[in-house]
Amino acid sequence: MTIMNFLGFLLLLLSSIALEGKVFITPEEALQDAFPRAQIDKIRIYLTQEDVENLKKKLNFKIKHRFYSFYVAKLDQNIQGYAILHTDIIRTKEISLMVVLDQNKELSKFYLISFYEPLEYKPNQRWLDLIAQKKNQKLVLGVDIPVIAGATLTARTVHQIVELTKELVFYIK
Repeated sequence: MTIMNFLGFLLLLLSSIALEGKVFITPEEALQDAFPRAQIDKIRIYLTQEDVENLKKKLNFKIKHRFYSFYVAKLDQNIQGYAILHTDIIRTKEISLMVVLDQNKELSKFYLISFYEPLEYKPNQRWLDLIAQKKNQKLVLGVDIPVIAGATLTARTVHQIVELTKELVFYIK
């Protein structure tokens, strides 16, 4: 195999790997759909080390970041709701999920922004809607929400994103 053939093969292989994932909607489109006509402000949350330790103890999983940005939707100066865009690694590739909460800080809906794992591991909208229907009750994976057959790591990652969001929203001042 010549070096040119090898490089061509490598380029083809890398491009096919990159095409596995998909962007489904932009964050801006998701915000517009979730909060039509609302003014969107961005609020940043910085967690102290103590906050991180408290969240880790309460949620029983590692808190990976200390900095988060929420979107706050207002219409006529009244809060309509909140949203946060989480990007996390499932196995080796990213998922970006926008979690939307209503004005009472309860789960409202989800937008799967992008998913770069093989698409057979992608959570479907019906499964995400099932989580949103649970509002703010403590969710146990496999009890309150079903595990996605063949996509346990995806279900676990989404579950952690949801549980973390339900706590982080109370850090908004």
